[in-house]
Amino acid sequence: MAIHQSFNLFKISPLIVIRLLSLILLVCGAIATPLAMAASCQDIFTDLASGDHPNALTPPIDLVSKGNVQCDKDGCSSHFLRRFKPGDYKYSTGHFSNLKTIFTDGKTTRLYFDSLHLDHADINPEIEHQRLDGDEHDLIIYVAGTLTMRNHSHINGIVYVAGSVDMDASSSIEGGLASGGALTTAIKNQIDVELDDINEADFGSLCHSSWETEQPFHIQYGQASSSTIRFKQAFPIGVKPLVFLMPTINSQAPLATTPATAILTDVTRTGFTWQALAAPPYSYSTVTMNNVDWIAISPGDHQLANGLEMMAGVVTTNKVTVGKSLNYKNTPIPSKLSVVLNQIQSSGREYQNRCWLTSYSAKSQYKAVLGIDASQAYRYYSSQPECLPSSTPFNQLASRDIAYLAVAPGHGSTVFNGSNVRYQFAAATTLNRQSGNLQQQCDTTTEFVPNWFSEAPIIVAGKDSRYGHDGGWLRRCKLSNANVSMVVDEDQNKDNERKHTQESYGYIALQTVDKVKPEQCLVDDFSSQSMDKNWIAQHRQGSMIPHIDQSNHLMLVTDNRRNQSASITYKHKFRGKGNLITVSFDYYAWSAWTKDGADGMALVFSDADVPPAPGGFGASLGYANSESVEGFHGGWLGIGFDEYGNFSEKAFGRDTGINSPSQSIGIRGAESTRYAYITNSAKLSPPLSETNGTDTPGVVIAIL
Repeated sequence: MAIHQSFNLFKISPLIVIRLLSLILLVCGAIATPLAMAASCQDIFTDLASGDHPNALTPPIDLVSKGNVQCDKDGCSSHFLRRFKPGDYKYSTGHFSNLKTIFTDGKTTRLYFDSLHLDHADINPEIEHQRLDGDEHDLIIYVAGTLTMRNHSHINGIVYVAGSVDMDASSSIEGGLASGGALTTAIKNQIDVELDDINEADFGSLCHSSWETEQPFHIQYGQASSSTIRFKQAFPIGVKPLVFLMPTINSQAPLATTPATAILTDVTRTGFTWQALAAPPYSYSTVTMNNVDWIAISPGDHQLANGLEMMAGVVTTNKVTVGKSLNYKNTPIPSKLSVVLNQIQSSGREYQNRCWLTSYSAKSQYKAVLGIDASQAYRYYSSQPECLPSSTPFNQLASRDIAYLAVAPGHGSTVFNGSNVRYQFAAATTLNRQSGNLQQQCDTTTEFVPNWFSEAPIIVAGKDSRYGHDGGWLRRCKLSNANVSMVVDEDQNKDNERKHTQESYGYIALQTVDKVKPEQCLVDDFSSQSMDKNWIAQHRQGSMIPHIDQSNHLMLVTDNRRNQSASITYKHKFRGKGNLITVSFDYYAWSAWTKDGADGMALVFSDADVPPAPGGFGASLGYANSESVEGFHGGWLGIGFDEYGNFSEKAFGRDTGINSPSQSIGIRGAESTRYAYITNSAKLSPPLSETNGTDTPGVVIAIL
């Protein structure tokens, strides 16, 4: 089995400041105890909502309560903010009635209450004209006692109740709910669980965030030559890819082409099957559709080289847009990722239920939404709309999973699966006029970046507006290395015309250029104002919170105080078998005092399938075990930057080792060997740390 590796940092420093530049990872010293690891967020917040999770979350131990809070339509207690920046805020009893309140300003506000009572209260609401988006991942509420919700109360957020939940039938939560006690079936059904928002939220130290189960990035794309596609390389075990299809229309005679689209019929990690189906009032039978492009990608928010981000996920809904009646589902897609593909994912239900349904995305003022569209393929029976051709009432449809793939507009080069790839992500429209028939839409081309593609790229697009009340779906018409055109096709259930208003769409175009060596570089120069989502920072009570010193492009882990304990973790999985990993960083450890500082720092490679938990403090540098503390969970290799020389010793509960000099580097083995001593260096010059000194010149460290 291949060993996956992750990087972690744990530091306890009486006197010394550690600053790191580029990829850094595990620091430790004496005196304090190591950080304990909290439970997995994914095990706690499930779909359906679940109970029986006692003591599942670990609140910060150093938060001071701001007292009781009472809010109603006339106002709130004077010390209550109502609009919150990201961070942790603790209150005693909370009582909110007859108002909208608790507005969030970024990801993620974490509120802690001893008890919480809501009576006709709307928490973290979406109010577009006030620029309040109500994103569920922006709010986490921890209730130590009882949560009570009455009279149409609603929360947009993720809620954990250590005690009991008392919720009437008119109240609801969108985001997630877990409790220490049991949840009734009725309450579970009142919770609209948003797994993408749970993955996106910043839980701080409450529980392990989604990166621990985050699926590794994998993407494939191509053009279908048959209805069965087998991937060139299977997706990793346990990963079900999200697949996006690009239906086509005859560019020579679009008006003579039967209304049809391409649907997925089955998806596995090894491939997928699809069909082209004719729209009602035709027989819902298969038709011929040529040159259908596709993209398959692993779910997750993928941070790639050169700042490229690809966010892929799923929302689930059984609400259908019919005519002018819009029904859609909010997504966690940030506004910067404005190019959005969408596709109903299949477990066979779409074809078996024989309902004509396609997907679309749209942009509200601050977020992207996804919806299922019946177009005009419906009829009314006893005042209830029914899908065609099966006559299934829309209110009895099973839920559909709508996948999305979101990227920021731009073009450039990257590496996918060992090949250089040119890409262009952009928005476009189907027409340069208000409306037009299929031929006029087909003749309206969108130009690619000049001379960018040397041949026609693989292209998949997603309809991201619904201006026409007849619905409709995208089909690709013309394509060359220079331009593309898209049409919005319509069914002919209610009328024969297929003229459509101008609609907008986003597209992803990819061209494989040539093969490259399978090398990937991950770099962080710490130039941003705050840590990005690749880093997790933790600290013990009384310690400085690790943060970025933007002016100097440094990660500051501890400052010049006694008994410091902090950690940072870099979230990435690396293939272990047959792989060369190089880690380099600039390391600064110094004190203006004349006394010696901490024990040192350790860089740890660990099994990424095992939740990391630092080992013994002091001489064990957070990696090896000590007399009272077990070693690093899942540890595979620990490289100690040993200021005192104690890391390599056979002491402090460790079974193997030798005497070694101070200011040296020692290496210990895997957890399975009880962190056995491997080797150590001679005393280093220049030393790892300086006393009575400054933060220069530092030490450049490279590990291969």
